[in-house]
Amino acid sequence: MKEEKKNYVPPRIEIIVVQLENSLSASSATISPGTNNGEIKEQWGSESDKNWEVEW
Repeated sequence: MKEEKKNYVPPRIEIIVVQLENSLSASSATISPGTNNGEIKEQWGSESDKNWEVEW
């Protein structure tokens, strides 16, 4: 009985390039320059400095 040889199939390496936009949650945040009423603030709000002790 004569054995048939199988065809050799060489191994393959595939690379898939995935490009993200800064992170997975890049499209989950919405930023608007104004308030809910459509008002645009032109000045920064300022508060006094706050100091406290932190125990580690």
